[in-house]
Parts: sequence; structure tokens; C-alpha cells
Amino acid sequence: MIKSKLFELLNSLTKEELEAFSDFIKSPYYNKNTELIRFATILNTYLNEEDPHSKQEKLTKEKIFKILLPKKKYQDGEMRKMMTGLTQLVEQFMIAEQLKSNRFLEKRILRKSFSERDLYKCYLKEIKHFEKNKYLAPIQDINPLLESFFIYSNLYFHSKTNRLEPTNDYLSNAMEDLDEFYIQMKLINSIELINRQKLFPNQKKITLSSIVETYVEKKPKNEILKLCISVSQLISKKFSVSEFEEVETLFSRHIHQLTKREQLIILINLINVLTREINQGKLNLVKKNLELYKKAIKIDLQLPNKKITHETFTNVVVYGCHEKEFKWVKNFISDYALYLEEDVNADATRFSKSYLYFSKKEYQKTVDLLWNYNFDKLLFDIRSKSILTRTLLEYFFQKRDIYQLLLNHTNSMERYIRRKKIIGKKKQEAYLNFISVVKKIGKFQYEGKNNKTWIERTKKQILNDDNIIAKIWILDRLDEL
Repeated sequence: MIKSKLFELLNSLTKEELEAFSDFIKSPYYNKNTELIRFATILNTYLNEEDPHSKQEKLTKEKIFKILLPKKKYQDGEMRKMMTGLTQLVEQFMIAEQLKSNRFLEKRILRKSFSERDLYKCYLKEIKHFEKNKYLAPIQDINPLLESFFIYSNLYFHSKTNRLEPTNDYLSNAMEDLDEFYIQMKLINSIELINRQKLFPNQKKITLSSIVETYVEKKPKNEILKLCISVSQLISKKFSVSEFEEVETLFSRHIHQLTKREQLIILINLINVLTREINQGKLNLVKKNLELYKKAIKIDLQLPNKKITHETFTNVVVYGCHEKEFKWVKNFISDYALYLEEDVNADATRFSKSYLYFSKKEYQKTVDLLWNYNFDKLLFDIRSKSILTRTLLEYFFQKRDIYQLLLNHTNSMERYIRRKKIIGKKKQEAYLNFISVVKKIGKFQYEGKNNKTWIERTKKQILNDDNIIAKIWILDRLDEL
């Protein structure tokens, strides 16, 4: 039973939603079957357990049937009928919840109802309300251009609309909105594709069609189109602080005209632009990137699945620690870990805590968290080993007698990296370059040497080469030699 669609749907509901569903199913408007109410109540007790999965595994259709109908012999057909009925009620509840959180969708259905019921005045009033408020929502759920196309198109073909009226421009308005929506979507999605070309140069090159270019030329005052083109140029061109700030200002000014997904596409690509510059040694941009990440997280958590990727989570921790916002980072880890996917939650949280301890120079706590801990995910296993390596080097600066431990660990990590072919050649080289530099720093310190020529040459190589991890930290260590 635990593998049924019913359980999959119920397990997706939050505690608050389960309570709301309990009220929903008792409403006679939606349900008059008292057995389904009892069925839902029984399941709810299992779903609210502290360890629901272990309890649910023992739950069978036969067991539920006996609780519901103790005097009746088990009938699989009847049980399946009840499960189907309850599943349909959960789906209706999900639709109702979605409508509550989606203003545009709710109003679209209302306009359709007014139109079909021949409530033409109410229908027109709702359209005027849309025209007045379409850009006022803080974060749009549906692109207002596409919504506007459907509204004007439906209005033009409504039976009470005079299509022969010379001033009737509903259909031309609809077509203009559809054109702009098409161009806007082409440009916004091209931003992501251009970024992918940076990551994967061998992929097919994306070029905008002549239709898009011609349309943009005819709309020089359209700032949304200008924003999309400016973001694309930021990704492709040499970085300029002034140009970046112009784009950021433009984005902030028109954010309310974009859907959540569109906002996130632009924000993530602005973050990627700054990340590339930070990796080139421009550490003054870290604070700005952290601010953008904070904005992206707020949008992420307003999307339907309310999840944060482990990449975003750990990058925020790294940048927050660089800015020495340790208290904020600590609260971020404890407050936002629940939004990570379950399969990476433990690894991402432990790694993030260890990075926080390391950044605060609490090296013993870092070692305690990482030493002999086996991460489930390869990515975190490798990243944690690099943190441990850095911790041991910092320890070594304080206690020279652990040099052999540092050397053994770096040799062990090097063998580990060379064995893990699945991480990709470029990533493998980045870690091996890191290990090589750490070894040389440790050797110079242990032998009491100060090879200024090697230090300057290495700093220059690191600044000009993206293919090394922990670039910022290594440059700091080299400055201390």
C-alpha cells in the first residue's frame, strides 16, 4: 500500500496541508462518504508519526480494511474503490490549494465562468481589473503577456463583442502581446543556452533568428527585451563592473514583470558571471554575489517544489564565510537545510558545518566532523577531503611536528583522486593541482625555505588558470609565506 499513488500524494503534503485536507474532506460540498473520512483519519495518524516510513511499511490494505470494516471480510475491489475515491479527493485538494496561491489562474477561471454564464459586464470588469493590476504582483506566476493574449483573443471572439466596430483593436492587441511573449521567451531561454555554451563549448552554437533581431530593433524602448539582451552580452563579453551594475538595476526595476522562473534564470546567470570573475581573483565581488544568492534562494522557495540545490546551499555557505558572516551562515545552515533534497541533506549539512568551522579557524571541530566520516555522495567526499587537507596545512603552520601527517594525507588524497575517473578529467586536474601546491607550501615551510620566485610564479599561474580548487585560500596562504 505504501507504494500506491495515494500514499505518494499524501506524503507530499506538509503537516499544515494534512490538517487542511482533514477539514477539506469533511466538507459535504466535496465529500459525503463518511467511510472516506474515517479512511483519511486512519492514514493521517500514520503520516504524522515521528518516523512515518517505518510505520507505513507495516501498513497493508488488509489491515486498513479491517480497521474500517471490522465485521466484513476483506474485499480487494472495495478497498481499491476507497483508495481511488480518496486519491481523487487529495487531487481536488491540491487543485484548490494551487488556486489559492495562484492569483492569475484563479482570475482566469473566474473570467471564463463569467463569459460562459453570459455575465458580460462582470467579464469586462475583470478584464479591466487585469489591465490595471497585471504588473503589480510582487512575483508573477504566469507571464502577463501570454495571459493578455488569451484575454484579448477571447474577448474579441466573445458573442457580445462587436467585431465590426472600427475601434475594436482587441485582436491586434492580442497578436502584439503574443509576438512580444515569443520574443521575450526566445531571449530569456537563450540566456541559459549561452551560459551552457560557456560550460560546454562543443555544444551547438545558439544564434538568434533574424525575426527576433528585427523585432528588438523596432522596440528600442522595451526594457524587458533590453534586459535579456544585456544579460546575454554580460555572459559573452569581457566583464565590466559598470555594465553589470546597469543590468542589475534594470533587473531590479522590472523584476515584477517577470515570472519566478524567468527571474531565477536571470539571477543564476548573473551569479555565474560574478563567480567566473571571483575565480579570477576579484574577491571584491564576493559580497555582491552573496546578495544575489540570497535573492535567488527567496525565489527558489516560492517555486512549487520549494527546494534548494546542494550547489546553491554550499556556495552560499562558502561566500558567507568569506565575508565573515559566521552567525548568519550558522543560522542559514540550520534554517535552510530542510529545503535540501533528502538524499544530499546529511552530506551537504555536514560539509557546510565543517566549512564554517574551518573558516572560523576552529580546526579541531573541523577534523572531528570530517575525520573517518564516509560521505554518501562522491562530490562531498572529495570536497570534504580538500577541506581536511586545508585544515591540516593550517594546523601545520601552528605545529610543525604534524608534517608527516599532512604529507600522508595529501598522498592519500592524490591516489584517491587519480582512482576516481568518474569525476571528469578537468575536475580531476583541478584537485591534483591543488594537492601539488599544498605539498610544495608544506615542504617550503618544513624546510624553512622561502622561494620567492616559485611563490610569484605560482600566484600568477593560479590567477590566470581556472583549473584549481580553493583558489582564494591558496592565494592567501602564498601571501603568508
